[in-house]
Amino acid sequence: MQHCPDIANSCPACTTMVATTVEDMLPQFELIKQLNPELTHEQYQAQLPIMVTKGYRQLVCKNDDTNLSIGVCGFWELSKFWCGNHIEMDNFVVDHTVRGQGLGKIMMQHIEDFARSKNYAAIKLDTYHHATEAQAFYKKHGYESPGIVMKKSLL
Repeated sequence: MQHCPDIANSCPACTTMVATTVEDMLPQFELIKQLNPELTHEQYQAQLPIMVTKGYRQLVCKNDDTNLSIGVCGFWELSKFWCGNHIEMDNFVVDHTVRGQGLGKIMMQHIEDFARSKNYAAIKLDTYHHATEAQAFYKKHGYESPGIVMKKSLL
């Protein structure tokens, strides 16, 4: 566990941890649902074990006073020809009640510090076209869009 400082003097202190088990990730469902409103608890529970076996983890920030999760950033350690060894962030969510108070920046710094400690070449992420607030946040922190992510549904 690593303690975060007070965030902008208006957000309660939080503690960060890396969740590596399904059991530790289940409490983040409500946060993940803020980004994926169509996701059901049953789908979340069914998908997590598959994701964990493929190396998925979550950086979690919990409010020290309530012990509730107020931020989550899923991530994978991957390697690809075009960007080398890297972290891929997935489902980065700061609870709507504490957005704009610096928690996202602190979480981003934790992920970047971890990537640097592994000597990784990059951090990669996907974002929805309509998520203009998230896109502005990422651009503000030095992220750029080198291409377009495309998907073909098979089921």
